[in-house]
Amino acid sequence: MAEIFDPFDFGRFLASRWKFAAVCVGTALAVAAIVCMVVPRQYTATAILLIEPPAASDPRGGSAVSPIYLESLKSYEEFAAGDSLFLKACEKFGLLTGDRPASIESLKRRILRVEKLKDTKVLEISVTLSEAQKAQQVAEYLAEETAALNHSIAVENDRGVLAGLLAQLEAARTALTKAQAEQARVTAEGKPALWQEIRALGDVAQGLEEKSAEARVEAVGLAAQQAALQPNSPDRDFVAERLAGARARQQQTELEKSALEKRVAEKSAELAALDVRKEAAAAQLSNADAQFRDLEKRETEMSVTAGLRTEQLRVVDPGIVPQRPSFPNIPLSLGAALLLSIMAGLAWLTLQYGIARQRGRFEKRELRVARSASR
Repeated sequence: MAEIFDPFDFGRFLASRWKFAAVCVGTALAVAAIVCMVVPRQYTATAILLIEPPAASDPRGGSAVSPIYLESLKSYEEFAAGDSLFLKACEKFGLLTGDRPASIESLKRRILRVEKLKDTKVLEISVTLSEAQKAQQVAEYLAEETAALNHSIAVENDRGVLAGLLAQLEAARTALTKAQAEQARVTAEGKPALWQEIRALGDVAQGLEEKSAEARVEAVGLAAQQAALQPNSPDRDFVAERLAGARARQQQTELEKSALEKRVAEKSAELAALDVRKEAAAAQLSNADAQFRDLEKRETEMSVTAGLRTEQLRVVDPGIVPQRPSFPNIPLSLGAALLLSIMAGLAWLTLQYGIARQRGRFEKRELRVARSASR
């Protein structure tokens, strides 16, 4: 029958072997301390950037920051973690020197950490090197270059938009010049001269109307006089001759009047067309001027706010020269060595305790067998 585990017996077993436990713990602490003193120290410097909203946007939008927007800002980690920027920093601070320089990729994975803190607009750039001052310099350099790179990209994007806007502005300026020239040409055609010519033609038409009326009245009177004469009257031929002359003058006057009215209608149509052209030229000039002023205003605003229409990276803390190494962490290493040594010693002593119990049971069995045989 299996024996029940006795914690008091196990405790006495551990107490009897405290020297072994002390040796294990002391050895582990000594080894950890020696390793911490031997391995090269590494220092971590951290620079902090703040991702600010676009300066050209509505400042009231800064209070409405959604988690989705904050998550989208993680793309700015790529600005600081780019291979080209890291290579420039390595060349500037001599990080690739040595007999067997590491590759850019492995070196970057080992010494650089870029992270946007969750649910914040803070971007951290951490650099770990064996020289504390150089670590701080590299971190500050990467932070400043990241902010400069972000600004240059924003300015370049706005320059592209500005170039298109300038082309539209030039086209609007050309259209405005043409509209002004058309307005000047239409104005120079002279509306008063047409009015005077139409008035003069109207006066002539009125005179012809009076002549036609006189000829008509004369013809009516002569016709009545001819009807009142006897067929054999000696005055009949004279009256007929005058009647034919009156009617001929009336017909000629009517023809001249019709031609004159046609000219008046043509001049009136020309005047109406001139008015239409003037109204169209004025509307075209107004539209061209409004479009030009709008584009000019937009171009001015774009020139002033170039580079300010996207998030701005601002270095709020270039970091300090670290005073304590980030590796090795002596308290953490000693604590880990203490915990591991206690666990390993406890496991070993537990194994020894189990073996001792098995041996004790075997000895007891042998003793019982020997007593039975002696009886």
